[in-house]
Amino acid sequence: MRTLNLFLLFFFLFALNSYSLPKCEGDDFKKWDNCEGTYTYKSGDKYVGEYKDGVPHGQGTYTFVNGAKYVGGWKDGKYHGKGTY
Repeated sequence: MRTLNLFLLFFFLFALNSYSLPKCEGDDFKKWDNCEGTYTYKSGDKYVGEYKDGVPHGQGTYTFVNGAKYVGGWKDGKYHGKGTY
């Protein structure tokens, strides 16, 4: 039974790691594609999350300079699906 538990734990941890996106590279977020990154806009707002074709796409957090925050889904650079503001 202990061997089975260890196998299941290993499988679960491996599965989590295999679905992570690579870190975004470079300073130009418009070139980021299928990666995870952090970008702070000139306004002071900040987005941390997944990018596709240079825009937020997937799961991410957008923090406004005033402290307000949106956490949730993104599609083509816009809020999408479930999220919390």
